Amino acid sequence: MSALARRGGTDREPTVPVRKMVASAVLRADAPAEFIAYWKQRTGKATLPGGVQRGVGDAAARLFTERAALKYDGANAQWRMADVVTLAKPTPAAPWQADLFDYLADRRWKRDTVRVTERLPVLSAYRAATPCRGPSAGHGSSRTPTG
Repeated sequence: MSALARRGGTDREPTVPVRKMVASAVLRADAPAEFIAYWKQRTGKATLPGGVQRGVGDAAARLFTERAALKYDGANAQWRMADVVTLAKPTPAAPWQADLFDYLADRRWKRDTVRVTERLPVLSAYRAATPCRGPSAGHGSSRTPTG
């Protein structure tokens, strides 16, 4: 129910809940981070309103996959996929996605060991195919990239 309807200003129910509208508007895996960056820049607030937060979380759960992590989680991005997971708190769709969220957090906050489990076959194959280049090697090493 809208704020206007709660105050008795109208009997009309909103046609689309904010959560559903936000979730359906986000179409690519890099869009939740862009949405949050835009929202924070426009409003200056540290948090998102509940419906917006849940909508971004729904979109992240729908769009964040191993391939999306390899493609869109760049070390130079201002807002990364782990930031979206931290702020929007999406519910993992399956156990593999919970492992993916852990992997994203490990990379984002430069943890000593980046966890890649057997439930993440694409990331495991990528790691095996990428030569280890030292501490700043990115996806291919046990350390995370800078940034």
